Amino acid sequence: PAAGHGRAFALFETRFQLGWAAAGLIPVIVAIPGQIGFLLASVITGVALINYLAGVRSVPSRVTNARNAVAKRLPRRLPTRSRRRAPSRASRRAPAVPPPPPPRRHT
Repeated sequence: PAAGHGRAFALFETRFQLGWAAAGLIPVIVAIPGQIGFLLASVITGVALINYLAGVRSVPSRVTNARNAVAKRLPRRLPTRSRRRAPSRASRRAPAVPPPPPPRRHT
């Protein structure tokens, strides 16, 4: 699994860097007025936000479906103990060492 994570990260990072470089070349080649540039940036940000929100909403359903699939494979009731163990004598005794006295104030 670690190799798969590494490959996935490398693929994402490569695409991200190439997209960043390509987007940076556009204003170098074509002079874009400031208002149009801000409009394009806001449209791209809006599309990214919609994409993010769609991804976030789909994740809980996947997790819930996976939990339900696991729960269906588990037995209905887990075995339980018939009695609880009695506490040992050592745990019922008072502590052997008294707590330390409070610190003295120097006057």
